[in-house]
Formats: sequence, structure tokens, C-alpha cells
Amino acid sequence: MTFEVPEPTDCTNRATVEQRSTPATEPILIPRTSRSSLPHRLASALLLRMAPYGQLKSEPQLWPESVVIVGVVAVSHGVGAILRSPSQGYTEPVLLTFLFGFVGEILLWLGTSASIHLGAHVLSRQPGSFGDVARPLGFAAAPGVGVVVAGALSGTGRAAVPILVVMAIWRVAASFVAVRSALGAGRGRTAGWLLLGLIGGIALMGGGTALLNAIAANGRGT
Repeated sequence: MTFEVPEPTDCTNRATVEQRSTPATEPILIPRTSRSSLPHRLASALLLRMAPYGQLKSEPQLWPESVVIVGVVAVSHGVGAILRSPSQGYTEPVLLTFLFGFVGEILLWLGTSASIHLGAHVLSRQPGSFGDVARPLGFAAAPGVGVVVAGALSGTGRAAVPILVVMAIWRVAASFVAVRSALGAGRGRTAGWLLLGLIGGIALMGGGTALLNAIAANGRGT
């Protein structure tokens, strides 16, 4: 009598095939926003690194962070205006003095962002939205908090001038990196768009503060 012993190769091959056909576990991808906090983004932006500005452009959910940064800078400008007013002979009420600095900073940010976006969209058919420019420029305004220190030192002669100069240069450099990240342009075109934006932003800021001054003067007249 002959017994047939089944060869194990079929079972082995079947197990091998089943093992190979089992899908591998997919790696869990952690969103970039969870790996980078607001302080980390802000520090990198102040160091003029491109990465945080590029992240701000591509992630609309970071709008609140940009608004917070601009709000803090605007408050700093308002407080700085109050601190400078005695040395400059201003006699306006404290609240009005604060509003000049606060509103002026908000209008500068909005006007600069809008001018760059509209110019790039109309003249160069540059794709993107207003937020793609405004969010990076919001972080680029962060060096403006130094105006509080300058305001506190305004009564000590020219001690505030070096701080204002450093603050202005730092802010322009950060804005350059922000615009370049937002538009993906070369250095020359970035400088041109930034210049256009500053012209528009300063014009809007000047018009807004002039309107605020006219309203205040009308109130004093009544």
C-alpha cells in the first residue's frame, strides 16, 4: 500500500502569497502646522528664513496668527505714539494719539498687501489670493514692536533714532522675504512689487490718519 504525502510547497506558497498580498501599514503623516507652533514660526520669520513665509502663504488656516501679529504691532505703535507725544509737543487726547498709531499700522498692512496683490494679479497675471500676500506680510511686520522701546527713549535725545533705523531696515528685509515667498518672483521683481506695495500702503495710511484727524478736529470744533 502506497501513501501519498502532500507536498508542503502549496501551503507554503499560499501563505507566502497571502503574506505578500496583505497591505502594508501606511505611515501617519503629521500636518506641518502641528509640527510648527506660532513662536517657532515667528522666530524663523524674524531670522528672515523663507520656510515660515512659504507656509503662511500656502495654509489659509494661519490667518488668525497673522492677524494677531499685526494686532500686537498696531498696539505697539499706538503705545509708542503716546510715549513720544510729550517730547514732540503733542497735546492730543491719549485715546486719539493711540488711535493714530493703531489705525495707521492696520492700514499700512492692508494697503501694502492689497497693492502688491492687485499689481501682481493685473500686471503679471500672478495667480493667488489677497491672503497669500497678507499673511506673510503680517509676520513681516513683527519687528515693528520695537517702536515701543523707541517711544520710551524718545525723551532722551537721539537714543531712539538707532532703534527706529534698525527696526525699519529689519522690517523692510522681512517684507522682502515675505513678498518673494508669496509671489515666487526673482529679486528684482520682488523689490518692484514691494516698492509698489509700500507706496500704496503709505498712501492708505496717510489718507486714513488724515480722515481720523479731520474727524477729531470736527469734534473739537463742536
